[in-house]
Amino acid sequence: MTQISVHGLFPLICLTLILLVFTSAAVSAGEQINTLLIGMCTAYSRIIFEDEPLIDYTPVYIRGADWETMKRMVRTYFPRNYEAMQKYDYIYLNSPEYYVLTDEQDRWIYDRIVEGAGGMNDASVFSQIAQIHNAWANSMAQRAFPNDAPAVVAKHGGGESLIEAHTVRINMDFPDPVMTIFEPYDVEDVVGYTGRFVIARQGAGILAYQEGNHPSYSDVPYLVVWDYEEGRTMTCGSMIAYVTWLGRDNPYSPDIVVNMMLYTMRRDLITDVDLFHALKADFRGVRGKLSYLISVMNFVDRLGANVGRVQEGADTVQEYWERASDAYLESDFDAAHELLQEGFEYLNRAEEIAIEEKNRAMLWIFVIEWLATAGTLFVSSFVVWSLMVRRRLYKAVETSRMSKVSESE
Repeated sequence: MTQISVHGLFPLICLTLILLVFTSAAVSAGEQINTLLIGMCTAYSRIIFEDEPLIDYTPVYIRGADWETMKRMVRTYFPRNYEAMQKYDYIYLNSPEYYVLTDEQDRWIYDRIVEGAGGMNDASVFSQIAQIHNAWANSMAQRAFPNDAPAVVAKHGGGESLIEAHTVRINMDFPDPVMTIFEPYDVEDVVGYTGRFVIARQGAGILAYQEGNHPSYSDVPYLVVWDYEEGRTMTCGSMIAYVTWLGRDNPYSPDIVVNMMLYTMRRDLITDVDLFHALKADFRGVRGKLSYLISVMNFVDRLGANVGRVQEGADTVQEYWERASDAYLESDFDAAHELLQEGFEYLNRAEEIAIEEKNRAMLWIFVIEWLATAGTLFVSSFVVWSLMVRRRLYKAVETSRMSKVSESE
């Protein structure tokens, strides 16, 4: 039997490990980030997640509702066991009323981050309300996040809400281009509201600071990050899904949020902001116009018109959307942009065909209704003319016997 020495196996083992790592990275780079969104799920947060091909998310609405409603949401949407929890790559705590979760569910969140999931929590300790911020400060999961929640509660209560207008100063010394790449786009001039104090834990990095809403304090962190066990997490000083600096008034807000998520997932970051921003607009545009096309197609179909060509165009656009999404997930943004532009051409043509079919169907409806109205008018006019003018159907009433008796008397 041929024997292979350990020294002979060592290069083979190294090569195998390198191939496994490369293969794993390639797969993860082309996959969606399976996200568990817990807490406040506003229209803005839905815009960020629903218009982002990179993200597949499950919302668990536990903020601002009554107790029974929030518990029902947890029973319905929160993972039933830890095996189901392991399917999620990212835990997004969007200012939840954390006390609604059980100790076991709190432990699952912690364990998932320890195993390597990414994480984000916003608004520091979520609220000035004691029940909410104490539940988070006393939880196990908060240990995995870079904001020292117990220290914030002890020193500032529920974050000592900073309601004054503020801006965000990017830390240009942070080594990775998570926020610094957006500095040339005047994002530091955007005004936000309702920040909360953040106390960075030892070993955490500061990506940005709050400016202007804390006259008695300086260098209050806005966004902090650290590696915890196998995971990486962030804490933001404001509610991302609200009218804050990372909100509707910042046109680059969705791009920044995606870059933050990419960083916590240890994926390639955005390198061309202009291209990425345009690409996001393209995805939103195609989705909006495709939705409009489908509604027109359904309307035309109810009119009985032929929607075959329109359906064919919609299917082609859907194919381009899927191919662009695949390229996007592979971080090939140039190819995704080109595919969406081609998709727009098919979409515009399909929309023109749909409008033509709608107009043709509406014309026939108008003609039929006009003929029906004209026919009714003709028949009614003929009957009136026959009765009132020609009096063809007119017949005098004969004198009855009773009327004759009356006349004789």
